[in-house]
Amino acid sequence: MVTANTIVESLATSCRQFDAVPDDVTYATVMLDSAGEHSNVSLPIVEFVVDDITRVTSRNTEKTGVVVDDTGAEVGYNYTQWFDLTVTALVQTVPQTSTTHRELAQLVRRSLYRHDSHGPSQSLPDPDNIGSTLSGVSYVAVGDAAPSHDFGMSPSLRARSITLDIKFEHSWSSADLGVEYEQVEAIDPINIVVE
Repeated sequence: MVTANTIVESLATSCRQFDAVPDDVTYATVMLDSAGEHSNVSLPIVEFVVDDITRVTSRNTEKTGVVVDDTGAEVGYNYTQWFDLTVTALVQTVPQTSTTHRELAQLVRRSLYRHDSHGPSQSLPDPDNIGSTLSGVSYVAVGDAAPSHDFGMSPSLRARSITLDIKFEHSWSSADLGVEYEQVEAIDPINIVVE
């Protein structure tokens, strides 16, 4: 069962596993708080932020199949939800680091592009099981790296952002066949007695 958080962790794992991205990069999968608990994080940083997550259908779930036992009897249902996810990879660095913000953004983009559905289309790595891949991700589109400087935060901080559009599904099975009703005897409408 894949979730948005698992996908964000998978993106960071992909960059960590890509040899061209320098080892001194810090990856963040939560929004960093520069004045609080994350104030000691060292640059360069690649911060993965979920911008939007949208349910594709208006209903909570769709029944997509049945679960059968060894005898072929229905014992449950398969349900699926489909989501569109937008994630931004924010690459931040300052002068005198191992790579410039432009170079680092291109290396991160190359790492992520391996998973682009219009490119090599490799499966995203499973962050919890090294060597395995995520199932349930059906589409990844990696956008261009664009400047994203915030000089109000720091005049020397340089940033570039890469937008990723991802489609995924969340599936599960349930042994609950729904509400069961008692058998109602057939009513003979001709012999109804009205008092």
